[in-house]
Amino acid sequence: MAADAALNEWVLDLEPDARTFMIAWHVDYWDSLGWPDPFASSLYTQRQQHYNQVIQSTTMYTPDFWVHGEQAPLNFASVEAMIADWLDTASHASVELTLASEATASPLLVDYEVTDAPSGSDFYLVLVEGGLSSVVTAGENNGATLDHEAVVRAFVPADGMSGQESITPPDDLVPENAKIIGFVQNWSTLCMYGAAGIDLVPPE
Repeated sequence: MAADAALNEWVLDLEPDARTFMIAWHVDYWDSLGWPDPFASSLYTQRQQHYNQVIQSTTMYTPDFWVHGEQAPLNFASVEAMIADWLDTASHASVELTLASEATASPLLVDYEVTDAPSGSDFYLVLVEGGLSSVVTAGENNGATLDHEAVVRAFVPADGMSGQESITPPDDLVPENAKIIGFVQNWSTLCMYGAAGIDLVPPE
C-alpha cells in the first residue's frame, strides 16, 4: 500500500536526533474481510473512533494520517508540510525517558519525567517496532507482502507526569528494532504538547 510505503520512508529517513516521531496504530475493523491484521487491536480502533468523535466526523477509514493531533489530508506532500510546520513550533512540554530495565526484559521498565505540561493533558507511552512484515491473504491486497515500520506493539497510559511505568512487550519483539515513545496529549482536544523517544538498543 502506498501509505505504508510513505510512512516507512519517513521513518527510515529520520535522523537519530529528530524531533519527529511516527506511530502506526493498526486497526482491526478490516478483519471481517478474512485477513486479521496481526498487529491490529480493538483498542487502536477505539482510539481512532474517539478522534473522529472529537472532530465530529462520521467517516472511519484507513489510512488516516494525523499530525500533532490534527487530521491531515490524504496527500503525502501535505503530511510532510504539516510536519515541517510543526517542527518550527516550540514544544509546550519537555519529556525525558530512561529505560530502567534490560532491553530484553519483560516487562520493560521506563522512568519518565514531564515538565511544563499544560493543564488537562495526560502522558502516554507506546512501544513501537520496525522491520515487520505481513502477508495479506484476503481483501483487495490479497497476496501482497506489506512491510511495516513504527508499529505499536504496546500502549500504556501513564499515571501522572513523573514516575515509572511497565510495558509488557510481545514475545516476538526484536529489541534492536524497537523504540519507546512518550507523548503529552490533551485527550479532549487531541492537541499534542511534547514527545520524546528512546531506542531499546542504542545504535552503535
